[in-house]
Amino acid sequence: MIPAFNEYGNLPEGNHKANLVEFTQRFINNADRQRFVDLLINLIDYAKSVHASSILFGGSFITSEPLPNDIDCVLLFNRSQQIPTIRPSFTQGAGILDLYFASADNPDIVSSFRKLFSVSKNESNVGTIELDISGNGATFDNLPDPSEELLQLARTMYGYRHSVHVQKRRKVLVLVHGIRTHAEWYSDVSFLGSLNGWTIAPFIYGYQNVDVFLNRNKRREIVDVFRSYLTDVCQLSDTQSVSVIAHSFGTYIAMNYIMGFDDPPTRYDTLILTGGIVDEKLDMQRLYGKVGHILNEIAPNDEWVNWARRANLARDELFGKAGTEGFNQKYDRLVEHNSEIFTHNNVIKRDVIKARWMPTLDANFGSVARDRKELGLN
Repeated sequence: MIPAFNEYGNLPEGNHKANLVEFTQRFINNADRQRFVDLLINLIDYAKSVHASSILFGGSFITSEPLPNDIDCVLLFNRSQQIPTIRPSFTQGAGILDLYFASADNPDIVSSFRKLFSVSKNESNVGTIELDISGNGATFDNLPDPSEELLQLARTMYGYRHSVHVQKRRKVLVLVHGIRTHAEWYSDVSFLGSLNGWTIAPFIYGYQNVDVFLNRNKRREIVDVFRSYLTDVCQLSDTQSVSVIAHSFGTYIAMNYIMGFDDPPTRYDTLILTGGIVDEKLDMQRLYGKVGHILNEIAPNDEWVNWARRANLARDELFGKAGTEGFNQKYDRLVEHNSEIFTHNNVIKRDVIKARWMPTLDANFGSVARDRKELGLN
């Protein structure tokens, strides 16, 4: 049982054992401290997943402080080989977690953290809380006093604390170029996107000639490479949805992928189409739950969009004139802009990227997840 606080709002000296129910009832006890609930759940789940034995808590979180700054804790393992080499990042919750690692086969280090957590800022002795995770592992009890050298090392580590901030889902922006180009526009989008907090993932499938319009196998090969690329991007970024800016033949690639699945592994929060050579008669309802928002730039004077449809000789039903005529079907997640000034290439300029595309991308970040929640999908 966790003892009462003393007159200074600290726990009495000693290492006090608690289970998760006792711990949360005692230390998640007001509206301000509720912000730590998800972070604490993430910590417990992580500790179990890496087979930690117990968790030692110290600092302001286990005092009577109404709104502590962070959670200070040490994960204890039976052996040093069990300590993870990669530090965690949590995607839910709020607050800061100052996380350390120790193992029972290095008892001096364990006792150093125990000693460090047992002394308050005003140098008085205070209590700690140990949360049992495994039920039969190592403990912070019955340890010898640490040497002054190791205690100083623990103080140094505490001074350079390893803070695990809650990481919100990354904003990932995939760029898809057209044929007969070296995608010079990638640089402007990458610069402005990074200033707005986006992780830029440029898809490069090489300089292609116009024969790709007649070569179905070549088109399939490029789309398959794009599929693998999206898989890698999502795994590295720990996300299931990205946003996409696609130009010319890139609009075909991006749309072919998303239409090729009833439930695509990677979804689009926002899909921005420029110089779009995809079918203007596309059934937009098929995109619900796959694409959260579509921005289509219409350039009536874009000669290459009309040429692309003719070049394919109508052999691929996905090709069309959405870039010059817009989509026929109205759709509440579709916004289209029509400009006589635009041609096939001059729409991708900093004024449009900054004033229209970036606000659209930010406003619709996470939109496909909200749609899928409405549909009852994971």
